[in-house]
Amino acid sequence: MKKCVIAMFLLNVLAWIIFLMMDAIAEFLLNKSYFPDLGCFSIPCILTVLYMILERKLFATVRFNAKYNLCMAASFIMFASLFGAIVWLAVINDIWLIPQYERGPLFDLNGVEYLFFPIAFGIVSLILGFVIKLISYILYRRKQPYSLW
Repeated sequence: MKKCVIAMFLLNVLAWIIFLMMDAIAEFLLNKSYFPDLGCFSIPCILTVLYMILERKLFATVRFNAKYNLCMAASFIMFASLFGAIVWLAVINDIWLIPQYERGPLFDLNGVEYLFFPIAFGIVSLILGFVIKLISYILYRRKQPYSLW
């Protein structure tokens, strides 16, 4: 279970590092504000699939264990909420890890992705992870020989 919590922590840290790198590229190199918005969906999808592939090697014996899956989901939600809350508090207090530049004269939504990313990351990762787990479990059960005992 300790390995599971550490894996969920590292997954969340990796997601935020990739997101911040995308925002830095958008702000400093591309001068576009929509680039990190694409990451709100691509980062959770890519990292969830990557985790599910690595999970088989890391946790082969317990991947379909209900206790393990509950621990995984709870620790993921805990870390995603924690990081999301920290970022939301920073943004509300006008503290930016990557400086945001105004792009429009009227209504500038630059930086809104920092408020949207934790929600999208959590929802997309949990739903996609559940679907992948369900499909892999069904395929796993089909490969198992039937037994009356």
